[in-house]
Amino acid sequence: MTFPLGSLRAEGGAAAGTLTRGAAPKTALPPAPTAPLTPVARLRRQALLAALGVLWLLVLLALLTYDAADPGFSTSGSGAPVHNRAGLMGAWVADLGLFLFGFSVWWLVLVSLRAWLSALMRTLHGGHAPGPLPRAVFWLGLALLLAASCALEWSRLYRWESGLPGRHAGGALGYTLGPLAERLFGFTGS
Repeated sequence: MTFPLGSLRAEGGAAAGTLTRGAAPKTALPPAPTAPLTPVARLRRQALLAALGVLWLLVLLALLTYDAADPGFSTSGSGAPVHNRAGLMGAWVADLGLFLFGFSVWWLVLVSLRAWLSALMRTLHGGHAPGPLPRAVFWLGLALLLAASCALEWSRLYRWESGLPGRHAGGALGYTLGPLAERLFGFTGS
C-alpha cells in the first residue's frame, strides 16, 4: 500500500495537497482564555487539594498497614486492637479495596496520585481542565486496566489468595471476570 507524500499533511477529508489559491490551511484554535480565579476561589481550590492530598496519604497508609485480623468490610475482626495505622476507618477502606480489586487496588492509588498531581499543577500554573473526551478516555482506560489486571491476578496469582479478604486473588472483580477471560481466551491467553 502506498500513499502520496502530500496525504500525510491532509487534514480532514480533503485530498492531499489540494489547497486552493488564497485558502489558508486549517489550524486548530487555541483554547479560549479562562478568567483568572478570584482569591477566595483560589484559596478554596487549594484547600480542597490539600484535603485530597491528606486523604490520599491516609488511604496509602491504610493499604500499607492492612492486617487481616482487623475488623473491616469482609470480617468482624479478632477482637484485638486495630493494627491499621489509619484506624478503624482505614481498616475498613483497605479491606473493601482489597476485597473488590485484590492487589490491583494499587493501580487506583497510582492513578489517583497522578490525577492529584495534575490538579495541583493546573492550580499552580493556571491551566485549564481537559475536555470531556480526554476524561472519558481516561475513565475507559482505567476501567479496562482494572478489569484486565484483576482477571490476570485471578488466573495467575492464586497463591496470594490467603493474604486477601474474601480469599480471591483479583478480588471480587477478578473472581467475576477471571473465569470468563479463561473461558474465552484459554489459560495461556487469559
